[in-house]
Amino acid sequence: MSHRNARLPVHGRRLLIQRIRSGRPVAHVAAEMGISRATAHKWVRRWKAEGDPGLFDRLSRPRTTPHRTAPETEAVVCDLRQTRKLGPARIGPILGLPASMVHRILTRHGLNRPAWLARPTGEPIRRHERSRPGELMHVDIKKIGNIPDGGGWRTVGRTAGNRNRQATTDLRKNCKPVIGYSYTTPPSTTTPAWPTARSCPTNASTPRSGSGNAPTPSSRDTESPSNTP
Repeated sequence: MSHRNARLPVHGRRLLIQRIRSGRPVAHVAAEMGISRATAHKWVRRWKAEGDPGLFDRLSRPRTTPHRTAPETEAVVCDLRQTRKLGPARIGPILGLPASMVHRILTRHGLNRPAWLARPTGEPIRRHERSRPGELMHVDIKKIGNIPDGGGWRTVGRTAGNRNRQATTDLRKNCKPVIGYSYTTPPSTTTPAWPTARSCPTNASTPRSGSGNAPTPSSRDTESPSNTP
């Protein structure tokens, strides 16, 4: 891949070689493609010496760096950064190095910013990054205890109990209606179980305390509701 300021990408360099190989003058092809004759001759020389791989960009890093910091010194700098959480201004006097050199070493190893390091270990934080959306799926799982055998969901029933209590008739005076619930675990663990009120009537008015004319439930009202929702 060529750099962003390159006048000719790899495809353009191949096109340059094809046009020159067809017998056209280098100066004419260079003028058509908007480059100098020296640049055109440079790519022709690289292609003749290395072939198609010579048309790719080379690394700008020098082959040798005799004045680079020794690997042992860089290891000590990284160790002080990770274990003692020291910055360049404090690591430099300890090792007798300039703070700017220590900063370059930390930047080279990805340890220059404290936000990029894990607090307990001092190691660089591992970031799960992908090139496109949906390439990595993250799932959070929460374990819930006290689940009976077979699984399933259970509902609390407080709201349903208050609603059913308003529609429950009890012929006795000064007595609160009794509501029972039966919970069932369905075959599918993703389907909630349905509570069932066991009181007889479900649509009659509730008698007031002290009233003697309580309505008598009909045969239709005394039927127990089914278990199906």
